[in-house]
Amino acid sequence: MTVAITPASQSVALGAEFDLVLQVTQAGSGFNGFDAQVSYDPAALTLIPKAPTTLQIGALMANACGTNFHRFLVGAGADTITEVLLCNGVSVSGPGAIYKLHFKAASTAQITNVRIVPGSLKFYNAGLFVLPIQSTDAAIGIGMPVTAVEGDLVHG
Repeated sequence: MTVAITPASQSVALGAEFDLVLQVTQAGSGFNGFDAQVSYDPAALTLIPKAPTTLQIGALMANACGTNFHRFLVGAGADTITEVLLCNGVSVSGPGAIYKLHFKAASTAQITNVRIVPGSLKFYNAGLFVLPIQSTDAAIGIGMPVTAVEGDLVHG
């Protein structure tokens, strides 16, 4: 299973609002649920949750089943997502968007990262873990181009 925060890098204006998407980038094993924790620097980015938060569910999950379990917990620079399809025997394999997040950039020029917290990304199918999982983070240039990215953006 390969998941990326997309776009992988982008430049936004100071104070601009923009979206990031958790995307299954290539077809893999079937799954009917996932957990993830996404972290970011709250001094650089402000999460703006949709109302209701079910509007954040990506098309791959939303179109597969009309009944789901969804939990979104906003934290201080780390938000937790749980999404599970509750239709008997229904699973998806990708590629496609599984979740959407909306942010507002700070008014100070900087480069920042949005990360999937290592170890937090878990996929399930009928209660069993779907492995292996690799994830890729995103770099955001606020008021400047993304020319250098700190840290490793790929997690296995």
